Amino acid sequence: MAHLASIFPFFIVTDLKTAVSFYTGQLGFEVQQMGPADNPYWAIVGRGDISIMLKKITGEIQPIPNHTIHEWAPWDAYVYVPDPDELFDEYRTNGVKLRRPLQDNSDDLRGFEVMDADGYVLFFGRPIPRVSPTPPAATVAPVPSVSLEKSSAQPSIPVLKKMSPQLRVTDIGQAIEFYTKKLGFSLDFRYEDFYAGIVKDGHSIHLKSGGPPGNDGKGKEDLDITFSVDNIERLYEELLNKAIDIIQPLRNMPYGKEFYIADRDGNHLAFLKEN
Repeated sequence: MAHLASIFPFFIVTDLKTAVSFYTGQLGFEVQQMGPADNPYWAIVGRGDISIMLKKITGEIQPIPNHTIHEWAPWDAYVYVPDPDELFDEYRTNGVKLRRPLQDNSDDLRGFEVMDADGYVLFFGRPIPRVSPTPPAATVAPVPSVSLEKSSAQPSIPVLKKMSPQLRVTDIGQAIEFYTKKLGFSLDFRYEDFYAGIVKDGHSIHLKSGGPPGNDGKGKEDLDITFSVDNIERLYEELLNKAIDIIQPLRNMPYGKEFYIADRDGNHLAFLKEN
């Protein structure tokens, strides 16, 4: 089966220069790619191990952040950060405007929210560690002492370790079935009947149910996630044989080869092999 090399959300933006400026000037991202060279309308920005693709389509195609569709799905990306407290201090010191402050939320996650220039909401955080009951004294292993004092050395820059785009679905069970049986993902976790995480090749997507996704009038170029792959022709043939809705057949573009599919809920997934 074809290997998926990386994953990053695909955000439609109003103005590419403004969007790039926010991520680089406010959040400490760097521009990894931008094109076309003569008149750029797309860019990939990243920090640590995560990336986001930004693209201006036309004046008629505007950003549609998840929170404008339904309040139960406020995030457009979940960025896993091992130490959200450290990153929160960095962003607060740099004057980043926070949508929600650092806190432990009802989903058992600790983190905070930032809204970008186009209204997309990014959650930076991690799951709250579960505390296991203390075993009987006779079975408790010695625990090394840990100093809680801060080191006098210069603190390292927080690294974003993983990002999980969040897709809204109508039925969590059917969505899990589609991604596991059709696209080869595995179920990472499932929280009750409205939230789940799926993984493939070390990359994850979070699925959250909460009413119709609201994709009426969505154009095929309005993408939700872009996957970078290393053998796109083979993957394309695999998906053709699984009767998946191909909304853009495999094609050659100035930046590489690509094709788009739609899942059961109308979320658009792009697969790209860059030049």
